[in-house]
Parts: sequence; structure tokens; C-alpha cells
Amino acid sequence: MKSKCPKCDGSIKLDPELHEEGDSVECEECGTELFVVRKGKKLSVAETFEEDEEELQEFA
Repeated sequence: MKSKCPKCDGSIKLDPELHEEGDSVECEECGTELFVVRKGKKLSVAETFEEDEEELQEFA
């Protein structure tokens, strides 16, 4: 799965077999530490884990 860095729009590859929600990953382009979050069935990244939880609650 591919995701984009929220800071620089760099491409981040996420492997469901290697990554799970709550893991941290680093953007190879800008060095920002990001957190793996689950959006439905897909994995994505967010700058903070808490920020994304609040965002998901708004849509629930």
C-alpha cells in the first residue's frame, strides 16, 4: 500500500504484513516521524496518532 507524507507529499510504502496500526515510520524524503493508522481496511500515516483518532471520530 502507498500513502503520502502529510509534510512533503513524499511516497511512503506500507506493507500490511510488516506494519500495523500504531507503528512509527520515517518519511525517506523529509525525515518526519509518522504513525501508521488504519482508515477502514487501508493503512495510512498521520503526524500524530491522537490527531488521526479525533479525525476518525468526526466521521463516525
